[in-house]
Amino acid sequence: MSRIDLTTYDTHAQSDDAMTISDEDFNLSLPYAPAGERAAVAAFYALAFELRNIPAKVKEAPIGEIRLQWWRDALGAAAGGNPPAGHPVLQALARENVLSAGVMTALDEAMDARAMFLYADEINSPSALLDHFQRAEAWLTAALLSLSRGAVSDSVQRGCAMLAGAYAGARWGRALCERAGGAIAAGDLVAEISARRTEAKNILNGPVAADVAGRLVFLSLTDAYARRDDGATFPVVKRLILFRSMVTGRLD
Repeated sequence: MSRIDLTTYDTHAQSDDAMTISDEDFNLSLPYAPAGERAAVAAFYALAFELRNIPAKVKEAPIGEIRLQWWRDALGAAAGGNPPAGHPVLQALARENVLSAGVMTALDEAMDARAMFLYADEINSPSALLDHFQRAEAWLTAALLSLSRGAVSDSVQRGCAMLAGAYAGARWGRALCERAGGAIAAGDLVAEISARRTEAKNILNGPVAADVAGRLVFLSLTDAYARRDDGATFPVVKRLILFRSMVTGRLD
């Protein structure tokens, strides 16, 4: 799998540190982002990758809480123009100057939601699970939409946030259900994902602008993830879905 190397997209690089993201969806999606924004989009993708991995990297919830707090503090420093030395993700975010007050507020709310995944046994319904995923992931759609030069409608913001929760649930929900001891049946989870995709589709009410689709095209993979339960990768199919999404402007 290819990996994003930030130095490919960052024309303002101040060091030789390379930021890489081992996430296939982000790597396949980044070329669709508006050319002048790819460094900023890559930095947000990289931050999402880091935050998503915290629950998987720790065996004890308190350690995860400590890591989340470290990120809160480090992001605050990066927003103030003083990112921790030697951390390419935070340095990239500071260089691109994209950690606005609105993005920081969304990130703070996401950290609270992300902490819940350290205690998976407390999530016991498909609706609650997708609610947590949406709160944990909506910061990314908000951050990517903040790069728009014009105003973004409330319906686009709400629809994309809902899709972000459905996407995350389709991609990681089954594994989290297993961690929670099987309290949520896979079929029930898929049904809830489908319902939320339908609701998001109604909220969006048609295609989105090309620049919006380019930043958020990975959301169009939601249905494909929901339909697959074998855990196998499907990069060729992903490429076709992403291309179709960009042609049609539909993320749902």
